[in-house]
Amino acid sequence: MERQKIVLITGASGGLGKAIIPYLSEQGYTLALQADQRAEELIGWLTEHKIKNADVFKARLTDLDSCKSLLNRVEDQLGGVSYLINNAGINRSGSAHKLSASDFDSVLQLNVTVPFYLSSLVAEKMIEQGYGRIVHMSSVVARLPVSGTVAYAASKAALTGMARAQAADWAKFGITVNCIAPGYMDKGMIEEVPEKILGGLLQQIPSRKLGDAAQLGELVVFLFGEGSSYINGQTIGINGGML
Repeated sequence: MERQKIVLITGASGGLGKAIIPYLSEQGYTLALQADQRAEELIGWLTEHKIKNADVFKARLTDLDSCKSLLNRVEDQLGGVSYLINNAGINRSGSAHKLSASDFDSVLQLNVTVPFYLSSLVAEKMIEQGYGRIVHMSSVVARLPVSGTVAYAASKAALTGMARAQAADWAKFGITVNCIAPGYMDKGMIEEVPEKILGGLLQQIPSRKLGDAAQLGELVVFLFGEGSSYINGQTIGINGGML
């Protein structure tokens, strides 16, 4: 029996999510796209780009119950999830000695705890079917943090450790868990960076340019394919040479 190619992408309305969607759509995946405040905008974007094998699920992911609810809705409408991209994330800027506890907690909750919940929940069915692909969206900031990113850097570093541990637990069930760690791409949070700061960031990149976010889509397609089945627990940088 042919495997169902159902993908759940969280944070799909952001720039990186939109960079990945067309590549998976072209490969015949059925896309379950989670979005919160920008869900209607995402629906319009899908229509504009003539992407038909995708459904938008408006949901705010805050705790275990909200994650269970989302997966139940996806399963009822599309079927069980065999591919997961934990892409949703937030940042709260502030120096390490000034960032509030509530801001730190909110970043860790969405960027780390929610991916843990979703991964654990989908892994149950992946284990039953003997197959699954999970990708966590980390960041170059996990290794090369900049001032004011203490919460974001901690959360993205945590994802890389979690991926390694999950891979160790689930590899025997045919499940791979990897991280993609983008550098400074031309889509996503970079769009909120002021021009004067952007110039300084470009000087940190050996290639002296922002990355093409479309390459994330190409990488995800590879990680979801059979040719990557022995790549597990890894963090793959896509960052223009930022070592």
